Amino acid sequence: MIVAVEYARGVELTHGGRITLRLANTSEQAVDYVGDIETTDGIFVVRARIAIQDGAVDIACEPSAAPDWLEQLCHAMLRGAWRASGGTRFPRRISRWRDRAGDDDAP
Repeated sequence: MIVAVEYARGVELTHGGRITLRLANTSEQAVDYVGDIETTDGIFVVRARIAIQDGAVDIACEPSAAPDWLEQLCHAMLRGAWRASGGTRFPRRISRWRDRAGDDDAP
């Protein structure tokens, strides 16, 4: 079982989705992040790995897959971190909130 990194929560989520990742491990081959993807429907624990050589990203969520649009955002965030790092220095924390595109209930 994946256990999310404990940290203080900010504002309660009323719409959209929030992704928070923390650097868990680095090696010569890969960088690992753990954290969560939060929606108004629940929280998905996420574990992600970036291959240093080519920037390939692998994402696993529990207890089930997160909504596609948030997994795609997570993938894009991690690819951006890989490009910005030059394969050497990765951010300790990555956090983003996005309003769901086409969400008619958003304020």
